[in-house]
Amino acid sequence: MPSNFNPNTPGGYNFVTQQVMDQIWPQIFIIGGDNQTHLDTAVVSQAELISINPEIVTYQINPAAKWADGVPIRADDFVYNWHAHIGVGFDASLSPFLSVDQPGWSDINSVVGSSNDTLVTVTFGHPFADWESLFSNLIPAHVGQRLGWNHGFLTPSSSVEASSLQKKISSEVQNSSLVLVPNPNFSGPKPYISKLIFKVVEPGDQMVQALESGQMNFIMGQSYPSVIAGLSNDKYVKKQVSASSTYLDLVFNPLSSNLTSPIERRAIASIIDRQQLASDSAGYEIPSIGTLDNHFTVSGLPGYLGDAGLFGSPSIDQSQKLLSQAGFNTSINGVVSGVSRTPLNFNLIYDSTDQFQVQTAQLLQAQWRDAGIEISLNALNGSQAEVQAINSGTFQIALFSQRSSDFESRSSVPLTGGLSQATVGLGGNWPTPSGILIDPSLGLDPTAASLAALASSSLDTLKGRDYYQQSDLDLWNDAITIPLFQEPELFAWSANIANVMPSRSMFGPLWNANSWVELLPTSVNSSTTTSGG
Repeated sequence: MPSNFNPNTPGGYNFVTQQVMDQIWPQIFIIGGDNQTHLDTAVVSQAELISINPEIVTYQINPAAKWADGVPIRADDFVYNWHAHIGVGFDASLSPFLSVDQPGWSDINSVVGSSNDTLVTVTFGHPFADWESLFSNLIPAHVGQRLGWNHGFLTPSSSVEASSLQKKISSEVQNSSLVLVPNPNFSGPKPYISKLIFKVVEPGDQMVQALESGQMNFIMGQSYPSVIAGLSNDKYVKKQVSASSTYLDLVFNPLSSNLTSPIERRAIASIIDRQQLASDSAGYEIPSIGTLDNHFTVSGLPGYLGDAGLFGSPSIDQSQKLLSQAGFNTSINGVVSGVSRTPLNFNLIYDSTDQFQVQTAQLLQAQWRDAGIEISLNALNGSQAEVQAINSGTFQIALFSQRSSDFESRSSVPLTGGLSQATVGLGGNWPTPSGILIDPSLGLDPTAASLAALASSSLDTLKGRDYYQQSDLDLWNDAITIPLFQEPELFAWSANIANVMPSRSMFGPLWNANSWVELLPTSVNSSTTTSGG
């Protein structure tokens, strides 16, 4: 369950919190199961780009849209959220605002209300293509200013309830369950399901048992072979297994010996057979699974263009040529040595709680060993331990799972393949679309950063995609991060729940929960229980 109910803050920025708050706070645009953006007209009846130079976007607030305490949604709410994201003024406790670093907010010059504060005009000083990503998780100004943006939403208190829109929290058992019910003041379409219950269940077989016994109506999480097998013959359950937005990334530390130059990293990475990694690690769940060939977005989302360059089809001859060009030597026994004639031996860290990382780490070790390079595996307990190791710089190679952003501009912050934290251990100064900082000692190609900046500011969609593709090719050439494959994700639900259409985005499977219908009546007031593993 969320430990901070504000996804705009670093403490609340995660998939679970977003799943809950999607049901509570206004989301101006959502990404649905068709992977397209949809305007939530219950909040904003119209949003459009009315000018390109300068870029101006207008939002016509639905006059019936009100917070749970009856206060209408107005332009002040948009202004407050903008100021909090860029750090103008102070929080309720007179401390600086704590906000997730996301592109676009600092590109805005002004947010102005008119027509009795029901029309919001946003004028940009610098163009920002992904303007539809802004003003999600909208917080009411009158609540945030009183209780605080940073710490006013740590628990499901009256502050969260007062700021709710579609649904509100009815009850919570800490670290166990959370119950949402419709907000009676919500002017939009009423949900067919009268109650939405989130429960924490151990991933794997326990989730299957909870679904089949009727304790759960919906489960989601990593797709394990035993889970799929357990659901394969159940006619009362529907399931979907697909390549998720979570993917495996291989990260090379460019400050580590024998990894400092792009040609060294390319040579070592060229040995990898990424298709074998994908097939052997996740082929049971998705027999046709392929490699991930883009640094900015994943297959199935808009903008995906796959072109991994020399990493698209590895060959022994190519690898030997690159190893030689990098100054590495291969002995008659097939052992690869560095310039100092010392056999290459790297340490690879991975998350031991992620089954796909465990399998992939072992496969990588075998592939590199067959090519004459020794790899020592270092299992870390959980993703946070891995993030700490990466941020401290105390690693050589890391196998890292991360969730792709719904918008390409967010995947380029920082421009290292999308690490969720600033990579301090790699020297900091990673480029962002709105302010490019390059530390030459890192060996990161400045061209990739410049192209990503052009892409994020291009209001011409086709031209922006072209810039992203060029930047992506530069990132493959730089070889600091090597995307491997998307992890399989399982969604399974009771067959009597209709209109379920899972989304790969951060909005997940609940993006259209208001449209879910229970076909077989079990009681007068139906409820649906959902779980994540």
